[in-house]
Amino acid sequence: MLDACRKVTVGKPFDQSENDSTLLADFTKKVGALKDVDQATRDRLMRGRSERCKAPSSPRMAS
Repeated sequence: MLDACRKVTVGKPFDQSENDSTLLADFTKKVGALKDVDQATRDRLMRGRSERCKAPSSPRMAS
């Protein structure tokens, strides 16, 4: 299981790789697929995508 977790965090923004991580690629794909969102909102989401991928998703992860 730990190996699978490590694979998710390989690539941008977690290392200096030229390839997007699994998380970043998935986020980018989902933002692009949003139908009821204007372009300005999509652009705002995409500007902060690297930070969102690296942000803890729960208080437990932050510690």
